[in-house]
Amino acid sequence: MGIFSSLKKNLSHGGVKLKLDAPASISMAKGEVLVTVEITATDSAAKVNGVLVELTKERPAGTNPDGSQNSGIPRQSMSKAEDTKVFELKPGESKTVEMKLLINLGNAVADMVDNPAAKQIAKGLGMLEELADHASKMNDDYYIIATVRVEGLKLQPSTQQRVQLVKPGEFGAAKNITL
Repeated sequence: MGIFSSLKKNLSHGGVKLKLDAPASISMAKGEVLVTVEITATDSAAKVNGVLVELTKERPAGTNPDGSQNSGIPRQSMSKAEDTKVFELKPGESKTVEMKLLINLGNAVADMVDNPAAKQIAKGLGMLEELADHASKMNDDYYIIATVRVEGLKLQPSTQQRVQLVKPGEFGAAKNITL
């Protein structure tokens, strides 16, 4: 493989196309959210070494609700899920990977335990997490990002979807629009 074909492979994601499917709006009261990533090998075979899905937030620079100025915050990871199963795709073949992304640890634990006392403690932790996030009046931008580790590529293919994170006491409904 020549230098130009190697460069083209890295810039075109090695012939891998990604499609991310996540809810357009997510409640902070929800424990987990299901995210699917469809990976398609386009013109050549691809060996996938893992899939990472991440919920991030960033704050654009601007004016705060109280009138003060903020310089913004860079993108921060809030939650991650990783599937490390290795698989190969033939040209034109697709595989869908489903992953659960943790949104509220307390509420997620409450959904998993059977003990009534442990369930109440977990729900209390979930409410504290919701209250702490609700106390922040900042207008943060939230994204779900999917990254696929493809063998032989230095630049890993990724895609992102902006999501609305609905805090306690807020109403919101966003729609995914496919172009």
